[in-house]
Amino acid sequence: MDVVALISGGKDSFYSLLHCIHNSHRIVALANLHPPPPPPPHVPPPPHSPSHSPSCPQMLPTDINAITPTQGPQHLRSQYLEAETDELDSFMYQTIGHNLLPLYPSILEVPLYRTSITGTSVNQDLAYRKSSDGDGDTTTTTTTTTPPHDETEDLHRLLSSIKRLHPTIRGVSCGAILSTYQRTRVESVCLRLGLTPLCYLWKRPQTLILRELGDAGLETRIVKVAAVGMDEGWLWEDVGAPRTRARLEGLRRRWGVHVAGEGGEYETVVVGGRGWRGGIGVREKKVVVERGGVAWVKVVEAGVVLKDGGDGGKGQRGWVEGVRGLRELNWLFEGVLRDVEAGGSASTYTTTTTTTTTTKTTNPISKDENNEHPPPTFPQTSTHTAGPILTINNLHIHSCITPLPPPPQPLTIQSELTTLLTTLHTHLLPKTHTLTTLHLLLRTISDFPLINPLYATFFPHPNPPTRITVSVSPRNLPQNANILIHATAQDTQVIANALHVQSTSYWAPANIGPYSQAVEGADGAVEVSGMIALVPASMVLTEKGGVYEGVLALQHAWRVAREMKVGWWAGAVAYVSGESEFVVAERVWRGYCCGRGKWGMGLWMEGGAGEKEGEEERGVDRVGYVDEEGGDVEGEIGEDGEEEWDDGEDRKTLQPLPLIVLKVAALPRDAAVEWAMTGIRYEDEQEQEEGGAVKDVVLSETSHLRVWRRGAILSFMLHGDGEGGVGADAISRAIEQARSGSGKVSTGVGEIISVTVYCRGRDFWELQKKGGGVEWEGAVRVVAVDGVWWGGRDVSGGGGGGGGGVAVVVRFLRRGG
Repeated sequence: MDVVALISGGKDSFYSLLHCIHNSHRIVALANLHPPPPPPPHVPPPPHSPSHSPSCPQMLPTDINAITPTQGPQHLRSQYLEAETDELDSFMYQTIGHNLLPLYPSILEVPLYRTSITGTSVNQDLAYRKSSDGDGDTTTTTTTTTPPHDETEDLHRLLSSIKRLHPTIRGVSCGAILSTYQRTRVESVCLRLGLTPLCYLWKRPQTLILRELGDAGLETRIVKVAAVGMDEGWLWEDVGAPRTRARLEGLRRRWGVHVAGEGGEYETVVVGGRGWRGGIGVREKKVVVERGGVAWVKVVEAGVVLKDGGDGGKGQRGWVEGVRGLRELNWLFEGVLRDVEAGGSASTYTTTTTTTTTTKTTNPISKDENNEHPPPTFPQTSTHTAGPILTINNLHIHSCITPLPPPPQPLTIQSELTTLLTTLHTHLLPKTHTLTTLHLLLRTISDFPLINPLYATFFPHPNPPTRITVSVSPRNLPQNANILIHATAQDTQVIANALHVQSTSYWAPANIGPYSQAVEGADGAVEVSGMIALVPASMVLTEKGGVYEGVLALQHAWRVAREMKVGWWAGAVAYVSGESEFVVAERVWRGYCCGRGKWGMGLWMEGGAGEKEGEEERGVDRVGYVDEEGGDVEGEIGEDGEEEWDDGEDRKTLQPLPLIVLKVAALPRDAAVEWAMTGIRYEDEQEQEEGGAVKDVVLSETSHLRVWRRGAILSFMLHGDGEGGVGADAISRAIEQARSGSGKVSTGVGEIISVTVYCRGRDFWELQKKGGGVEWEGAVRVVAVDGVWWGGRDVSGGGGGGGGGVAVVVRFLRRGG
């Protein structure tokens, strides 16, 4: 893929550029935004002044400079360097050292396009959306004057011009590591231009980045310091050098300094790299010391210093000979994989009547042999309110809670989705609420790529709802219906924390559509979107299959939840597309819960490398690299700061959650496993230190309750009563048992948010015939599938003497817990 690289001259932008090449992309252009120059005639033009590309000058606006490799300056004199503003107060762009950038085209043999930053930080929200007037501000102006535009739109103007000049460009390299502010703005611009944002450094641990800079051959000099413990003596130090890294690590331990400067502690400029045609030679520089401990370097004279032999004839591939890719699994999930493959994590699986080993040859999934469709009277759409939370359940084309707009005939999958989402937004969703989660059940997975672009038009805002998408058998949907939707919304006055990463990275998959990776609800539960085993750097499904696929997909959910500060899992569902994956999902889950279970069910070890004082004493991650030849190279620091506890004896442990495994017809990308997880977010730092205010109540062998400050989740299974199904009264009794059994927890479990019934389609109709009029009736949502396991037990097989059973998950909202 042809890529334009955003560069500031600093280490992060250049190191991200190298990882683009490492992942088989080609850098065809560089882009930079700089402070506006002072007005003429005070600044004489420099020798070899950058000019527009003569090949197509009409394609570039007059305020954008094109510096080509052959026309770029070889030497910059003091009158040019001192004339321009060295730094601009920008939330978005690094500008210190920007006056050296005209030297890069000659060194890298790649054209550079530059323009001035004319906007300001109008919209300072973490999530960015361009407003209708183009300034990036979501507020409404009442004046007739032109409002100031957001500096993000300067980037849009620059990239749109570059794209016209280089129409083969498909991606944009960005050096964001921890800055959600920067990443979301680059993503906004890229997606509006039809470009893919590439942020290969996203969530990469800072200690690891510094060590890799030297290995990659980048010579990176500190040009500004602004942190406790750093003075002018740090200026022009090479941050990749072992001595400098050790000094920065000392500041981290003592003062909490971000070793890669992510807190603004220092800024850098790259003056050389492996395989480059040359480097930047600084002949004269001076140090400027300001108030507040700030000091910076002003370069007075610099020029291009060519290497003997140039780039060695290797081109851009020669730049990345020292760049190493990371293994897809971190140390924790590599351990899970080893445990599962060794057979040590889950040796037995139980049903209601027997115990069988994983070598059992019979199919544990009970099939609907007659393959009949459910009756046409599928559950009506219902809404249910619990405090600020609203659930919209069982929305399908034959709903009759409100008059649906008449769908066009003949009915297509696109018109059906349009009808349902229009109904959802205009009839069922109050203006005071916003959607947080959406469960999309399709008749055929081949419809997924057809509806995804249309779906996006209904969710144009930042942080759209999370989404789980699976294909169920035709018998598990209403006749003549192709889509079933369950949705959750909450009052907009309740701020919903969300994670919406749209950039390609090594961290976890970018969203494949208009959904957030995770959203926190008003009950403190974090819903994670369905996760399949995409390789994050390439966004293709892993070809390793089997257990590996299940482990990688679970790691994605784990990383997303970790980023959302989730401390404990509250719910675990695995959708599987094949019969053998039933056992695979259960083995992976037990391997995660038990095989690596020093911490019990804790989601992760609180904090990360370098985030808390004393963290370094808890051991280091044993992560491996993959070198250019595919061999393994041992590392010492985890690729996302995930560390191993020394013994785990002081960690809080909870009962392993029962996993619900559901057999469906197909999953997106033909995946074998999709994890749908619910986590509990820490309320405050005290909860994090104490392990979280989470309580477990094991009500019976087939019923589990997890309670936290603002909510609770009850999970249980029920078998048929001998007459071919489960009655609604049985579900009511289980809910009441949970309420009475939660007496150990102050204020109980609270009011019902939703009651999700997992079953085969025909079994739900037995439930419907045997009950009705219960308090939770409006909150029930049905997920009808081809087979159900709960906690390793075959539910839908109907063991215990009757028809098929059900697995049920009940969500509660607790007040003042």
